Amino acid sequence: MASPDKPTAVFATDDIKVMSIYKMATDNGYKIPEDLSVIGYNDKIASTFLFSPAHIH
Repeated sequence: MASPDKPTAVFATDDIKVMSIYKMATDNGYKIPEDLSVIGYNDKIASTFLFSPAHIH
């Protein structure tokens, strides 16, 4: 995330990793989804606790 070529989207292999990405991104000044799109997989119950959840089934 410190690279000069900032990512605009991240795909995570499970929703637990999505929670870590949310934390790292917001700690680095990213706004989700304005600055960074985050895509997760598995639809775990923990993902319902994200600050700006979005679910597509």
